[in-house]
Amino acid sequence: MMASPYHSSIDAFLASLSRSGLIDQPQLVSVVADFYSETRHAYGNSLTSLVSWLIERRYLTEWQVTKLRQNKYKGFVLDSFVLLDVLETDPSVNFKRYLARDTRRNTLVSIKVFAPEKRSVEGIVYEIEGDFA
Repeated sequence: MMASPYHSSIDAFLASLSRSGLIDQPQLVSVVADFYSETRHAYGNSLTSLVSWLIERRYLTEWQVTKLRQNKYKGFVLDSFVLLDVLETDPSVNFKRYLARDTRRNTLVSIKVFAPEKRSVEGIVYEIEGDFA
């Protein structure tokens, strides 16, 4: 059996976060350093404390953390949109609706992401539905 390349669950989580594109590498290094500096005595160094800290400071959402903890790091970023949470999922209609941040306009939008079978037929990956106030 091959040994895990990660020394801890924190390392595995940070590896998934790094691959996700949610936080770029230079910022991630800075964020992790801030976490360890700020939480040395208050939180401890557990994965639970790290993800709580990241959510409290709005680096990540609870939905993103849940996916990353499952080692699911693909599909968070679509063009200039960062998926923040699932609003609706219905396999019978071949799409999922997400809350997303439009990084160009710094606004929240509803975005429909189509299932792969729908994409291949119509060539559409996603559709913007509207802004959230």
